[in-house]
Amino acid sequence: MEKNKFSESIPSEIGNLKSLVELRLSSNFFTCPIPSSLAHLTNLSVLDLHGNVFNCAIRSEIGGLKSLTHPDFSSNNFYGKIPLQLENLVMLSYLNLENNSLRGSVPSFTKLFNLDYINLSYNKLTGKIPDNLADVRYRAFHAYEDL
Repeated sequence: MEKNKFSESIPSEIGNLKSLVELRLSSNFFTCPIPSSLAHLTNLSVLDLHGNVFNCAIRSEIGGLKSLTHPDFSSNNFYGKIPLQLENLVMLSYLNLENNSLRGSVPSFTKLFNLDYINLSYNKLTGKIPDNLADVRYRAFHAYEDL
């Protein structure tokens, strides 16, 4: 359902699709709120929301999506802190939060051993990059120059 002109918020009924493995809603005009029913999609491995017009915090319920390997929330206007619940996504290999309005420090994500791509650039993050994220096991780490 990428690259359409869907607008408004994502319908809460999306949570009824319990066998869904990939949800690609990029390049539309979806807005907040993101339904809490997304937490019911426990088989979801790909959640691609980039390029919409979300203007809210990333929901902490994202941490319940234990099968998630590839979330892309880039190019929206998500704000607030990076949810610490992302630490629960131990299958995560890719994380793209680029081009939002996220603030605060970068979590250390010490349990994300499969993470080999992370993009946090073009946000309002502060502080230092945690040592474990600067480790050579990551193929790519992108961040704004102030980190």
